[in-house]
Amino acid sequence: MRRFKFRLEELLRIRRHIEHGWEMKLAEATGICARLEGRIRELREDREANTACSLEGILYPLTDLLARGLYAARLEGEIKSAGKELAAGIRERDKVNVAYLAASRDRKVLEKLEERKAAEYYRTQLREEGKALDEIGAGLAVRARTGEKG
Repeated sequence: MRRFKFRLEELLRIRRHIEHGWEMKLAEATGICARLEGRIRELREDREANTACSLEGILYPLTDLLARGLYAARLEGEIKSAGKELAAGIRERDKVNVAYLAASRDRKVLEKLEERKAAEYYRTQLREEGKALDEIGAGLAVRARTGEKG
């Protein structure tokens, strides 16, 4: 039996390549979002660690307390800035995800078509093979009845 050859194999290969490209873009966008989330978490932890009140904080000179306040304000600004970047990153990731899902759907459609065509091809081949075997069997039976050898 001959192997099945899908006529649209090149198109399927191209669609797989396109899907892979979108998958890489989605991974990159997800990585950016993860880095920003980690950065925000670090900034919040740093703010909590440096702005916590302690007995030692009361004994610090006024300039140290002022510096701590300015540092906390700067951290808060960085947190807001990173939050805005994260929101933009999430929007971009969602756009890339939509494109990836479309590319994936296009590939899957072609793969399903390939599977159906292959199944149909092999069913036809088995039917043809069965017919050929039936003809050979019928020919042998006729020859056996007539006494021919061959």
